[in-house]
Amino acid sequence: AKSNGKFKLLFNNLMKPITFFALLIGLNLLLISCEGNTDRTREIRNNTSRTINVFTAGTYISVFNQSVSKNKTETLFITSQRGGSYYLESPAMGMTSMLITNATGDTCTKDYKLDNNWEIQVEERSKIPSDWQHKYTFVVDDSDFN
Repeated sequence: AKSNGKFKLLFNNLMKPITFFALLIGLNLLLISCEGNTDRTREIRNNTSRTINVFTAGTYISVFNQSVSKNKTETLFITSQRGGSYYLESPAMGMTSMLITNATGDTCTKDYKLDNNWEIQVEERSKIPSDWQHKYTFVVDDSDFN
């Protein structure tokens, strides 16, 4: 009967640290899963009366070389980061060049590097976990060509 009591004491002493570590691991997993996410989408919207040709390259985008029909919007690239954030970044971040031409060969004079030339929308999709969507849209009009 004494050995049975020693076994219970030994078992209880072993289970306390195991239970403690299991709770710590569970808490860490819970905190990691609550980290959230931030998606940032760069788009181009063609508000001109004709199709435009868009060439974009950079560190976040290998190459975007497409025609965009009038009144259409195309995604240039999307980035995602762990952790929800409402902080804006420069819309041109990750882009080293953008060349836009129209059907007559005119070049767009609107500077994509100026933040004010972009429409910016920020939406909180979820509070817990923190999940944010940033949308940066470069809008091209007929008046942007010379």
